[in-house]
Amino acid sequence: MKKAQLSYEYLVIVGSVLILLLPFFYKFTDGVSTRISEYYAIETVNVLAEATKTMANLGAGNQITVPLTIKGVADSNILNNRITLKLPRGDIAARGARCIGASPDTLEGTGTFYTPVTAYSYLIAIGDGPVISHIVKREQNPNYNNCFGTSEINTNDEFDIYGANLGNLEQQQQIVLTKTNDKSKTFKQGDTQDRDSDGRTDYIRVNPVVGTADYYIEVVDSITGRTSNSILLKVTPPGGGGEETD
Repeated sequence: MKKAQLSYEYLVIVGSVLILLLPFFYKFTDGVSTRISEYYAIETVNVLAEATKTMANLGAGNQITVPLTIKGVADSNILNNRITLKLPRGDIAARGARCIGASPDTLEGTGTFYTPVTAYSYLIAIGDGPVISHIVKREQNPNYNNCFGTSEINTNDEFDIYGANLGNLEQQQQIVLTKTNDKSKTFKQGDTQDRDSDGRTDYIRVNPVVGTADYYIEVVDSITGRTSNSILLKVTPPGGGGEETD
């Protein structure tokens, strides 16, 4: 009887100690997990930054695929020359070449992703999601120095949306125009085009916008449903504006 009582008391003591230690174990493992996530994120942004610089040096038409391992990335923002991964405890960022872009969902979650980095004459695209870099009046050329900048057109103007991964050639793509003031949406269709005849989708040609307003423009891939980044477009009455602005 006494031996059984001692065993019971021993178990109670050991159990109490383990309960007291559990928060410390949790904090330790959580800290290790956080450090691993940060390590992967730092490695990823640095590798991507160097890859974009390599593509900028090699020039349009070149592509490389880089394996990237991430853990617990809540969101990513790849725009202009900055690559940012958002972790629960802060952002990890690096600077790459100029005029780089990716769709918002390019790097999220946990896993190893084999990510293409492709050079165009006016953009370096990361990943295979839709990216838009410029909006210009029909037949105008994108200004490399104004990637992702605000554009201005007239209500009479057809316009071209330049970017990468915009769907198959001659395929209709959905264009979403969201008014900045009341968030109402207008949906249009546009045909993908290949300016350089190299088999890559370069831009989407869109008919004039009815109604003067400021819009955020996005492209939705008709097959995958993935959405591009957004660019601000100012639509003015006939006779005013019609150019890319800073």
